[in-house]
Amino acid sequence: MYTVYVILYTPIYRKSKERSMKDEEERDNKRDISVIIPVYNVEKYIDQCLDSLQAQSFDNFEVICVDDGSQDRTVDRIREHMKTDPRIRLIEMPHCGLAGVMRNEGIKRAEGKYCLFLDGDDFFERDMLRKTFEKAEEDQADICLFDARLYNERTKVYKEIDYIIQKDYLPESIPFKGRSFPYILNITTGCPWNKLIRKSLIDEYQLQFMPLHRSNDVYFIFMALALAEKITVVQEVFVNYRQSGSSLQANNVKSPWDWYEALKALKLKFEELQIYEELRSSFRNLAFGVGIYNLCSLKSGEAFCNVYERMVYCGGDAAYRGVFRPCRFGEPLLYGSMSRPERRRGQSLRSVADGTVRRPDDYGGSGPRSGIPAAARLRSHSPQFPAGTLPAADLRRLVPALAGVAGL
Repeated sequence: MYTVYVILYTPIYRKSKERSMKDEEERDNKRDISVIIPVYNVEKYIDQCLDSLQAQSFDNFEVICVDDGSQDRTVDRIREHMKTDPRIRLIEMPHCGLAGVMRNEGIKRAEGKYCLFLDGDDFFERDMLRKTFEKAEEDQADICLFDARLYNERTKVYKEIDYIIQKDYLPESIPFKGRSFPYILNITTGCPWNKLIRKSLIDEYQLQFMPLHRSNDVYFIFMALALAEKITVVQEVFVNYRQSGSSLQANNVKSPWDWYEALKALKLKFEELQIYEELRSSFRNLAFGVGIYNLCSLKSGEAFCNVYERMVYCGGDAAYRGVFRPCRFGEPLLYGSMSRPERRRGQSLRSVADGTVRRPDDYGGSGPRSGIPAAARLRSHSPQFPAGTLPAADLRRLVPALAGVAGL
């Protein structure tokens, strides 16, 4: 009788033990963080980027480099790092020019508990991964925010900035729930490289970066912020954001309308999830900030005017009514999602709200088309000009269109 029991139960015991050992081995091999880096022709910077990650005071992470068909020695440099560090992986794709597509590919391959999306031309402080992971675990957070600074490639000078995290708008109690906080879409920018995000949040809501040349991260980041049950913050600078003049942001004239497509997709998804009413005020301020930033950073008069005219004329297009609406004067605006220079450029909007600046129809004409002569005049300017150098009178004429983007 005892022999029978041994025969019947021994295989089950062994199978259970084998499964337990396998689960333990998988836990040991599981990475805490997946660092996803889209790369394209960053041979000059990728060594410093990877060196700063390999020097981290935290070990249990993987680096997934997604190459977009680089024409220089970027892939060769990554492979050199792979020879000495098995945590670094390389995914090679045909060239598409879309960082969002590359990041999505990285998400598919990510094995970490958290994801962090970095850029291949930036470099990072030694305690970035350790401190953000520990804070996220301590607070059981879906997202951990942290700070960054600028690094000028030409002058080799660091510059502190105050808009990556809007400290004045952070709640007193941290961690906090995303959409329960009235300024949730305004406390940080849409950049992905200062946010450690729990992968289960990404998987649960099937979050993806949009296939846009610019602003591909707006939908992903602000959707994650709105849906997160807990958000925590480490108020330290960990990212050195390189300003070299060759980034996607520096070349926004090539795709000046992507930011609007991102905002439209974000609003439609909020409505589908029936959470837009909770986020209405925050979204309007986000749309306003993103709109004025993108318009004022365009360096081509032609691109600037094309965007403005489309804003003016498409108000009656059903596909765009979600964001473009007539401007209501006198409503308060929050400048929390803009840097100080952007706030200065936005002062004319507040002046209009206060009634101290004439509306476009005061300049002649009627309805939304009255601003077109100003746009036409802008075309007489040099086709290339620095951001923020538009004549003040012309900028004032664009105020209603800018405010319309915010849905005011």
